[in-house]
Amino acid sequence: MSSASLILTDQSLTFSEPKAGCARATPRLLAASSLGGCLVFVGSAVVTDALAAIGRHMRLSPLNVAV
Repeated sequence: MSSASLILTDQSLTFSEPKAGCARATPRLLAASSLGGCLVFVGSAVVTDALAAIGRHMRLSPLNVAV
């Protein structure tokens, strides 16, 4: 259930959302999620490059894959 309340103004109704109590944590949350996204991107790039290098070292190609 939402904690929003309706406020009657001169001509219309508007929604009033309560303010977040921990507004100071918002920049830290943004920085942490941005860092996490960067780490995921770098990790996947490293794994992709490593798999390609392993394939070249073992002289593998997509044509000789056993099904």
